[in-house]
Amino acid sequence: MDITWSNSTVKRFCSLEHIAKRTSNIRALTLEWPLPTSFWDADMTNPTLFTDFWNRFFLSPAPLLDSLSIDVSEVPESRGPTEYYLPSLNAPSLRCLRLFGCDILSPLPSRIQTIDISASEVTPQRAFLLLSECPLLTFCRLQSRREPVDIAHSLPNALQRPLPLTFLTHLHMKSYTMSELQWILDQFDLPAVISLNVKILGPPSSPLELIIPRVLELSIATAVAVQIGDYSITWSNASGAIRHTLWYASPHFPWERDPGPVRSSFLSLLPRFTEIESLALQYWGGADWDRVWQALTTMHVFSSIRSLILQGTPNALHTTFHLLTETRPVLCSQLLTLHLQICYAEGLNQYDHQPLPQVPLKDVISQLSALLNFRRTVNRDIQNVKMSPKVPSEYSLDDVQLLSLTFEPVDWAPHSGSPFWG
Repeated sequence: MDITWSNSTVKRFCSLEHIAKRTSNIRALTLEWPLPTSFWDADMTNPTLFTDFWNRFFLSPAPLLDSLSIDVSEVPESRGPTEYYLPSLNAPSLRCLRLFGCDILSPLPSRIQTIDISASEVTPQRAFLLLSECPLLTFCRLQSRREPVDIAHSLPNALQRPLPLTFLTHLHMKSYTMSELQWILDQFDLPAVISLNVKILGPPSSPLELIIPRVLELSIATAVAVQIGDYSITWSNASGAIRHTLWYASPHFPWERDPGPVRSSFLSLLPRFTEIESLALQYWGGADWDRVWQALTTMHVFSSIRSLILQGTPNALHTTFHLLTETRPVLCSQLLTLHLQICYAEGLNQYDHQPLPQVPLKDVISQLSALLNFRRTVNRDIQNVKMSPKVPSEYSLDDVQLLSLTFEPVDWAPHSGSPFWG
């Protein structure tokens, strides 16, 4: 428990009664519930005790309270977090609210600038209410811990005139279906948002149907860099200041099989990125690579690409180099930079197809050499080739070195996981 009084901060256990009597002096309060049973005689997992304490705490105003953080995530599953609710927040100066495993039933103070709520009851309608109550928001993270059976099948009509959230720069939401996400976002005008990070729930037995909310259309039209991984697509503008990510998760029960990567669904968005200059494809391999790359060549999205960042199996890269060499008209005619990393079966997602026999590394390098020579003959030189040194030790790099490639680590950090979902 961390408590900041009007003139000091303490990290220690205090009597609940002691805290409740000093509401008017507290500036910041961080509390994990239940508190240690060795210190308290009562059953701290009892939701009634939780509600009673906060009723007493806010019985008098908390005029100095600026930050409130409550974590009920360690409550045993038999006492589900949906049972834990805060009463009305009698805190007119509250600017930062973090709730984990609990929620609040009353409207939020309008001065709040930061919201971070993770609970099973953060439905689309609840998300809309939370956002609409806080016009000064700058950061908002909402995590809905719903089961597959809880997903909404119908939503009310959206507002005809979107509500402005003028100061909101960071919005992170988990987990909503594509239609729920569209319904929530289309109710707001978000002129300042620079980071939208959303985890999408998709149907477990059918392809993901991507619907782009209105607030994202401009960022897509002006994006210059796009990255597609197993379960995500990320795009950013030229400066990198604006960066949005859509993540995907199938709402399946523990005994059901995860349907695996959904890269093909994200590929369908590429034609919308009319200003794309850099395209990164991560962890690509498996039997569908030829089909996927052929689909890409028909989308006419390569005319402006100057940088290709490819991470895949020898088969995948060999196919890519072959298509870039043989396809007419020339694909990626503006291409200047290739960033490459060869992955083998153990480096691929477990839900990819069964590994195929792989093209020998020397054949991959030979095809790369053919590509570079071809580009030189048509005055479309690829000026910079970088290859990550992560090549199995049983393969010789002599052929690679003959091409005078630059060996530099390729930064795949965005694939390693969202900084917000953990």
